[in-house]
Amino acid sequence: MLRWRRALDLSPIKCAQPNFLQLPLTLFRHYYEKLLHGDTGFIDSNTAQPVAALPQLNDLADYHAAGKDALQRLVVIKLNGGLGTSMGMTGPNSD
Repeated sequence: MLRWRRALDLSPIKCAQPNFLQLPLTLFRHYYEKLLHGDTGFIDSNTAQPVAALPQLNDLADYHAAGKDALQRLVVIKLNGGLGTSMGMTGPNSD
């Protein structure tokens, strides 16, 4: 985990570029700090609740352009090849 700590310490330098969105880094930093302090993020079956309602596709039409624009900045992080295990994650990686 020290490798990630060093990357986060250097991140302000790399993130000073124009048009860099700070929110994803802020969220990652928040949850990484929680992980370092023992929070696993596990939600047990007694706490998990089904989604009560989802919006209808037609109700999301106003977000189409913003969503399409966001796809150009989308990042997908896959923890393959044992990386998740080396970061301290346990259990199955996928179904």
